[in-house]
Amino acid sequence: MMKKKNIMGILTLVSLITLALLGFTILSQGINFSASLVQLSIVNLVLLVVLAGIYLVNNHCETKPMTKKIIWALGGGLVIFGAIVAFNLIDFKSGWNYLMGVGLLFVTLVQMQILDWEISKGILKILGLLTLLANIYMIAYFMFELTPESMGSILDIAVLVSAFAFLVGLIFYVPKNKKAQ
Repeated sequence: MMKKKNIMGILTLVSLITLALLGFTILSQGINFSASLVQLSIVNLVLLVVLAGIYLVNNHCETKPMTKKIIWALGGGLVIFGAIVAFNLIDFKSGWNYLMGVGLLFVTLVQMQILDWEISKGILKILGLLTLLANIYMIAYFMFELTPESMGSILDIAVLVSAFAFLVGLIFYVPKNKKAQ
């Protein structure tokens, strides 16, 4: 019987392939593409982010059971909310901003689990803090629909800081099983 982590990995790959096929179909239709394909692509993208996050947390982190439940619940809620926004059950313009904000919250939670930020020390703690602060700014930007032009420039910087700090943090991170050796 397949383990849950294998199933999550397979579902993640299926979601990625489906998203690529939807994207190819949309591109092949040219300017007269179907709006329903775009809606399906949005739902599929949200599903891909959630499945990838859950897969990473389940397979590459030592996480408390309660944190895993929170990640699963937030991921499930994010997929449902993504479908609601994609199919215009609420206003797409404002719903899209909230979807981005909640999605970034999910990604932030996954990033902090991967970096094991709760018990990290030194440079890893600082890199985790930079990632967290940059992500909090991005969440606020989308949730509160900040629009002044200077805020957009800060958003660009926040995206770069978050990505850079997280990737460098991954380089410095030593998993617990390697620390024991």
